[in-house]
Amino acid sequence: MAAPATSGGDQPAGTENLNDILKTYAAQVSPYDAGHAGSTLGGTDNTCAPRSSSLDPTEANAALKSGDWLRASVDFKAIAEVAAYCAVGPQGSMNELGPVDPQYQMPLNTAYDETGASLAMAVIAESSTFVAGVRDWSPEDVQMARDAMALMGPNAGAHAEIIKALKATGALGTTPMAPVAGSASARLTAKAAIAAYNDNAFAFNHKYGNSDIAITGYIANIGGSGNTAYVELVGYAHKDLSKSGYQAMVRCEIETEAALDAVSRLRKGQRATVQGTVNTRSGLPGVDLEPCLATPI
Repeated sequence: MAAPATSGGDQPAGTENLNDILKTYAAQVSPYDAGHAGSTLGGTDNTCAPRSSSLDPTEANAALKSGDWLRASVDFKAIAEVAAYCAVGPQGSMNELGPVDPQYQMPLNTAYDETGASLAMAVIAESSTFVAGVRDWSPEDVQMARDAMALMGPNAGAHAEIIKALKATGALGTTPMAPVAGSASARLTAKAAIAAYNDNAFAFNHKYGNSDIAITGYIANIGGSGNTAYVELVGYAHKDLSKSGYQAMVRCEIETEAALDAVSRLRKGQRATVQGTVNTRSGLPGVDLEPCLATPI
């Protein structure tokens, strides 16, 4: 399933809120999103040009077909962000990615289609990563699904297949999980944390390293001995189990007596929140929280 090709046009009446949605995703675009081999939004290999590698869904669709759903979700979201940037990104030279060349600026109607369909595909791909089909949507996932529906609305007929698949994920009918009370500076699902880490471990550690964060997911493993224990949340279940490992897990290292007592009451497959400090020096791939505590939900 891929986003249908559509033709651009002038801005439809009453779409100011759609433009605000585009600006939200345009603000998230990064040099990674902007292309390959040094491609820039204003350079010779222009990211916003027709047939640009940054707007080509071939790799994302290939990942989806092969069952690499995490990669597909990340790639589709990157396409959505670039499409939004190409429509409403700055025309000047202040952005680190360079200005959008006016000749390649994407018409708003096209941007609604491209951004909306790509966001929908990102949610659809992510829905396949859930363990045993359990739907565990983060607030960001739910908002992305709603934004996708809004953007595809003006041309809903052309997106009928994608809209049907998006509705089937359950994301549109989900109430986002309430924030965790306490001192956590950020709250993520295990899937979102592992997706961000595997996409760019340096960026993840730079953003969250030594910060106290809360991560919610399903318990894959519980272990330890004596005065230490660990709880692992599954972040991504690849259909090829040989490709799963520490890089697919969130690991919570537990040492305090009170927290250890709580671990004895946990079970594999149970939904839980782990909260602790992101340890960037553990030597293990994946997301490691230490010290940490685990709380069943």
